[in-house]
Amino acid sequence: MTAISMAVASERAKRYRELAHDARVQATRSEHVPRIAWAYMSMAVRWEEFALEADAEAEDMSGSAPDSGSAAGEVVVLRGYPSAGATLSSNFSKL
Repeated sequence: MTAISMAVASERAKRYRELAHDARVQATRSEHVPRIAWAYMSMAVRWEEFALEADAEAEDMSGSAPDSGSAAGEVVVLRGYPSAGATLSSNFSKL
């Protein structure tokens, strides 16, 4: 984790999105155990939030919008689980 935090903001955003993708894949694989799937989806939402923060930091530093291949705004729906980021991220902080 230290290596990610020391990377350039645009690279951090890219890595956070990779981690979010991995967490969504694990959630899909774990959907037979709702609690585990929920935890992975919560992690995915949090990684996306970190990516957005890193994008904002990169934009502040460069003065232009980063081109990171962002999945921002993408809605991820896992059957039976909310897709609202605010709900998931607020619940994630309680885990």
